[in-house]
Amino acid sequence: MENLTVINGSNQDFVFIDHECDDLGLTAFFVPVELYNDGFYEDQSLISVKVEYVSQGVDRIVGGWDSPIIEEAVIEPTNEYFDREKAELAALEAAQEIIIQYEYSKV
Repeated sequence: MENLTVINGSNQDFVFIDHECDDLGLTAFFVPVELYNDGFYEDQSLISVKVEYVSQGVDRIVGGWDSPIIEEAVIEPTNEYFDREKAELAALEAAQEIIIQYEYSKV
């Protein structure tokens, strides 16, 4: 299990497999460590965690010549100034926090 990201959960440990992004959020994929066999796992053991982007706070200059007047603003994911890289990193962190609390049950 070299070069793997293993998340230590409160109930069990998970291997981070991959993630996908779109304009409105991120989906991270995990597999319980005990079901991960050197890169092989069953599709039904794959756990997807969806995190939706909501908004970002940004500072914008609204005036001032010698000293700028800065105002805080909130932008939505559909805004062209929405920082997708920053949102992706935050969403990955959130997905890891969610999977920590996850309890996988073999049904």
